[in-house]
Amino acid sequence: MTLGERIQKYRKMKGLSQEELGKLPHISRQTISKWESNQSSPDIQSWKAMADVFGISLEELLDESKKIKTDQSTNHRNMIIIFGIVIFVVIIMESYVAVKMSERIDALEEANSSLQQQINDFYGDQPISLDTNSICSYFSGYISDIKKDSYNINVDLILRNYQDNTIAQVIFKTDKDTYTLSLNKEEDHFNGTINLPIQTLQSTQLISQTNGKINSEVLDIDVNFENYLDEDASGGIMLESYNEKKNKGDFTLSFSGNKIKKDEIYLWDKEYNFKRNTEYHDVKGTIYINGDKKKTVVLNQINSDKEYIEFEKAYICKNIKKEDTVMVEYTYTNEMGIKKKQEATAQLKKNCQGYYLAWK
Repeated sequence: MTLGERIQKYRKMKGLSQEELGKLPHISRQTISKWESNQSSPDIQSWKAMADVFGISLEELLDESKKIKTDQSTNHRNMIIIFGIVIFVVIIMESYVAVKMSERIDALEEANSSLQQQINDFYGDQPISLDTNSICSYFSGYISDIKKDSYNINVDLILRNYQDNTIAQVIFKTDKDTYTLSLNKEEDHFNGTINLPIQTLQSTQLISQTNGKINSEVLDIDVNFENYLDEDASGGIMLESYNEKKNKGDFTLSFSGNKIKKDEIYLWDKEYNFKRNTEYHDVKGTIYINGDKKKTVVLNQINSDKEYIEFEKAYICKNIKKEDTVMVEYTYTNEMGIKKKQEATAQLKKNCQGYYLAWK
């Protein structure tokens, strides 16, 4: 049914003639005739006016099939729009996720690069291996005891070890010699005993070898022999007389030391006390006047009681004047064969009672 036929149908249903319907504003009978014969089409205002006259809605007046087709087209268009929006949102979300993943990957690569650089800085360019057979042993060692035997020290050393196929030795360096202690491997540790002369211990080094790989490190055993080497000995010089006209002085060189020395050795704050009988051999005195060497003399032992051993030597010094400095350097060798040295310094002074030596 055409639009003209629909207008004619509803007009007749209302019992209206073309002339009566043509009385609507801006509409004539001739216009109605052209609409019904489909020679022209009414505008929207005329459609609304006729729908009101016919007592129906504008939708009923219009062609229903065209309306349905239009609605279907509109719905199809809306579905396409919605589907497009969904696709667009998905693409945006995927792009966002991709960007974030890319940033995360870049961050991880940068962190990995930084970590690798730190590893390279620490280990060098060599590849890192976790092969346990190539890892050096690490030890913790300590001296368990000290025992005195004559003029030597017995050192008991224990080293903890937690790897197989390991051999170890300890090198002791003193002010005179180097001593090597090869360690015996027990079930879970190494141990060994060494007999060291009483000398100044300068360093203790651990050398270990595991599966052919050598490791060297300083072993801190915190033992102090230094006080053990000191004797209670000292030297002096006395002015017996002075001739001012001849610039000549009569001096007595004297030296004394304890016969028995009480020694101390400290190990990890533990004190070991020993006693030894001291001896003083080849005691000599070298005289210096104002720093110039004059003469070296050998002192004679004059006394040996229960506590001290004393030595003396008379010496006549010429060309010495008031305010001159007198220094005597004493040397001796103790019972362990260690050479020692002592000094005594004084200045020739004069007061109302005469000349004397003022100690410095």
